Amino acid sequence: MAEFELQEKIEAFLLEKMPPAERADFEARLLVDADLAEKVDDFRLVFRATDRLAQLNLQQDFKKWKSEIDQNEAFENSKTAEKRPIWAGFLIFLTVVGLVFLVWFFGKKTEIAPEISKPNLENPTNQKTDESKTEKIETENSPQNHVEKTPVRKNLPQAKAEKTDGKLIALARKEQSLLLSEIVTRGSGGNLMGEKTAISAAREALKNGRAGEVLKILEKFSEGDADFLEVLLLRGAAFFELENYGMAAENFEKCLVLKPENDLAEYQLLLCYLAGGAGFEQKLAALFEKIKSDPEHVYRANAEILREKI
Repeated sequence: MAEFELQEKIEAFLLEKMPPAERADFEARLLVDADLAEKVDDFRLVFRATDRLAQLNLQQDFKKWKSEIDQNEAFENSKTAEKRPIWAGFLIFLTVVGLVFLVWFFGKKTEIAPEISKPNLENPTNQKTDESKTEKIETENSPQNHVEKTPVRKNLPQAKAEKTDGKLIALARKEQSLLLSEIVTRGSGGNLMGEKTAISAAREALKNGRAGEVLKILEKFSEGDADFLEVLLLRGAAFFELENYGMAAENFEKCLVLKPENDLAEYQLLLCYLAGGAGFEQKLAALFEKIKSDPEHVYRANAEILREKI
């Protein structure tokens, strides 16, 4: 057998490419042919060395490939890092523009809103005040009222509740509410009110909280009428309910001119001075002392308690 053919057979044997029958014959020859067995061992060593060399080359190639891949990734990352600041800056710019627009938009709405609601904030009780003013104007402008009115004295200012201590007004109005039942029933201390239909209607209106109506009903009365004392009491109470403490005080003072011993009118006058605030301090102090000095005064104890509270 030629040497070349023998090497091919050994290579086919070692690579397990030999057919089974031929392989069995070849293995049988190895048992009896020492030279053939030695050549097979030599080829086996060569194959192992070749495999080892191939593995080493493959490892080197793998390392080379891995290095190239790492370099490519680093290059791509550097390009991404270069692009990122541009996009980040653009996003920051859009955010700032959006915030500026929102601040401008809501600031404009805030400027418009107060202009719309300003009238309501200036006078939250606008409707009630307007009704009260209308009633007062109608009462003061009526012909009958001009006949019976005397010039308003300068020492009785038209006091307003907002310029007076809220605590004093509350005390005065609380006492006034307790006296209303006496005003609408007892009146001046004479005959029961009700002799005249107009006075009965005014008394009923005051009882039900319609102070403006009271003034309209009583505007036809004048100082010469027999029941004018009751008229003054009702009008004073109505003006008090409308928070016109100056006009209320004027009516109660007229009551005391007609009947100085009228304790109810005197105590009502005290409450007007108390609620009126500025301009009434001296009159209030003097009236407190006057009531205190009268042991028979019906409202002496009430006045003392009221004075302690203020």
